[in-house]
Amino acid sequence: MAQSCACGSDCARSRRENGRIGVGLALALGAEAAEWAGLADAAPAVLAALAIAIAGREVLWHGLRALAQLRPNIYLLMTLAGAGALVLGKWGEAAVVLTLYALAELLEQRAAERSERSLRAALELAPNEATAQHPDGTWQPTP
Repeated sequence: MAQSCACGSDCARSRRENGRIGVGLALALGAEAAEWAGLADAAPAVLAALAIAIAGREVLWHGLRALAQLRPNIYLLMTLAGAGALVLGKWGEAAVVLTLYALAELLEQRAAERSERSLRAALELAPNEATAQHPDGTWQPTP
């Protein structure tokens, strides 16, 4: 079972995800650089395949699932963008698209978690009861 730290998040999971996305992004940028440098096709292809396997696999998996279920979504769109880049022989671009979208998903998830923690903290500050004034001028505690 995952342990949460004092901030309320699973820091070990966060570090793994940060590392996975960071390595994937470095590999994707390496694939781009290899393409720009005009290296043999194998170098960008290998770097891009590793980047997609490490950082873009969830995007790819969700996209393929959406296609199989005939339920288009943003994952399918990103998967098609990556596939289009691969068809054009642009390995680096495919890796960058999928990796950057994986990074965007991670950032969105973190923002949602922070918002949820902030909302819970604000709700904890709310009193259990309030004193309300009735039309006749009397005050009475109400839950």
